[in-house]
Amino acid sequence: MTDRIPSRRPRAARTRAAAALVIAASLVLVGCAGSGYDAETALGLQERVAAVSTAAAGGDWSTTETELMELETAAQTALARGEITQARADAIAAAIALVRADVTAALDAERAAAEQAAAEEAAAAEAARVAAEQAAAEEAARDEERGNGGKGKKDDEDDD
Repeated sequence: MTDRIPSRRPRAARTRAAAALVIAASLVLVGCAGSGYDAETALGLQERVAAVSTAAAGGDWSTTETELMELETAAQTALARGEITQARADAIAAAIALVRADVTAALDAERAAAEQAAAEEAAAAEAARVAAEQAAAEEAARDEERGNGGKGKKDDEDDD
């Protein structure tokens, strides 16, 4: 039963983090849609946001970060070309910062869960080792009590 609990925690943490990222990415999507710039620019930014959302929903944090960088670059390029306003670029940058913070939190949670699982596994291995040593010591003590110097079981016939 305890073996299942650690495996559930990382999955639940990933699910919550992915949901938060999808929501945050959706907010960026809302920020990318709107007036003030042409449909092609909006579509390009929306496609980048969709890629962020997909990666985040899958818990693929490396790809999520890559897609965030590409979205950031696309927004900066659009700003430099005059395709979006400074206010729109700032809104997108703020949303990207929120998503990055969620990615960092998700990665930290996964690392902590993995470290916890490793610690629990090491503790279980240590407990098994101690139990095996104790069992061996008890067997040696029983052998000693039988009078064969701890060399294993002795048949009664050997006593003759």
